[in-house]
Formats: sequence, structure tokens, C-alpha cells
Amino acid sequence: MFDEKRSWYRAASRSEKRWGIPVPVLMAVIYRESSFRATVRPPRKKILGFIPGRRPSTSIGYSQAKDETWGDYINATKNRSASRTNFADSVDFVGWYLRRAVDHLGIAPSNAEALYVTYHVGLNGYQTGSWRNSTAIKSAAAKVKQQTQLYERQLPTCRVTKRRWFR
Repeated sequence: MFDEKRSWYRAASRSEKRWGIPVPVLMAVIYRESSFRATVRPPRKKILGFIPGRRPSTSIGYSQAKDETWGDYINATKNRSASRTNFADSVDFVGWYLRRAVDHLGIAPSNAEALYVTYHVGLNGYQTGSWRNSTAIKSAAAKVKQQTQLYERQLPTCRVTKRRWFR
């Protein structure tokens, strides 16, 4: 992926340097949330089985960040021009959010499974532990862990990570 989208590698590396969350964790969360699609949104609910209704959330973009949480990110980082459909902004958002989980909940930056649960249910949701009864959330978190492990194996062989600036 980074061989095709070098700017994504640079953006993910900047986020890792800024927030301390490893690139494979960042990428696995984004893969799970949006499959790397810039404008994806939750499907609309159907009225009478076929009339498009409201969307179940305000999530959009690579990070699937909701309006309120995105606003918190904008205020915290002072990045007023950030866009949820921009990969660099989205990967920075994911790093920022996961850093909050590390700082507030004591989760290790490399613990992709726990960090994804926090990303999905929120900091308070993680603390209350209600997610422990959800097989869907636990299954999704396990898939993020597996995806992270795959990216950890692939990253050292990625050509873009071996490039020098003068090539």
C-alpha cells in the first residue's frame, strides 16, 4: 500500500512520531473503520424497508470520526483546516485519539486490540467495561490485532520505507 501511496507512509510516520502510536496500529484501525475509503459513511436506515432515512451516526471518512470527536480534535490541535476525507488529517486524528487512550487508561501504544476497543466505544465506554459483553466488538478488536500483526510483518519489506530522500 505504501509503495503505491508514498504520501500515506509519510503521514502515518508523522502521526507515529507526534503521538507515539505505531504505524501498523494506526493503519489497522483505519482499515477496520473505512477500508481506506475517503468518503465512506454508515449506511442509511430504511423507512418502510426501502425509503432512505437518516444515518445512524455522523461518522465519515478514513477515520470514521464523529462530528463531536472531530471537533474535539480540531480544538486540541488547532488544525482548523483538517478534513476527515484527507488521509493525513485522518491518520493524525487516529493517533491523537489513541494517544488519549494511552494517557488516560494506561493502555500500551502497541496494544492494538485494547486501543481499537477504546476507539470504537470511547474512553468512558472502555472504562465501564460494557463492551466485554459484546462479541461483535471483541471480534472486531481481534481482527484489528491480526491486521496490525500483518502490517508489522509487511512494513520492513516495504520499498518506500527504505527510500532515501535523494532518490
